[in-house]
Amino acid sequence: MIDTIYNVRPQATLQANGINHGSEKDTKETGSSSRKDIYTPGNSIYKSECVKKPLPPDLVASLAEKYDVKNMTRNEYGSLLQELRDSGVISSKDFGVGYGGEVPYVEPDGVQMTMGATDGTGLEPWPSGNEKADFTKLLRACARYCTDFASQQEGESDGRNVGNSLADSYQRLLEVFDQIDRAAQRRH
Repeated sequence: MIDTIYNVRPQATLQANGINHGSEKDTKETGSSSRKDIYTPGNSIYKSECVKKPLPPDLVASLAEKYDVKNMTRNEYGSLLQELRDSGVISSKDFGVGYGGEVPYVEPDGVQMTMGATDGTGLEPWPSGNEKADFTKLLRACARYCTDFASQQEGESDGRNVGNSLADSYQRLLEVFDQIDRAAQRRH
């Protein structure tokens, strides 16, 4: 039942700076010889079990040297997410949700998905180009928005399940970003 919510943009592909976001199934179907992330809402990525590895101290230190999670461009943020996903620290679902800044909203015909700030969400716009932003602040706002959204939905409705699922992904990302930020602060 949840898949119908994500079919709002069937076969949509987010592409930014040469990174396609999504399931490996789509990569195999395209016959691509290089690994691509193709994020297509509606696939089972949202139903996948979240399996993550702990963030090893040496990886935390390395990432803290490379990235300032409180002052990054969108490209740096995407690269950090890709490193975390490729190392198994976050799932493909967390990567896709976090990269797109997805949040739910309600229309007369049901729950829909949008990417980040739009009218009515009250969320800040995400940076573009060389603009920098505090991604812990953006992720925290998305997590709070999704949690609030879920709490306003009925019982075990699709809206509640989607809101909680997205909030869980944002919380996992925040845990990792907080570890990286603490390591960066200890270095200084």
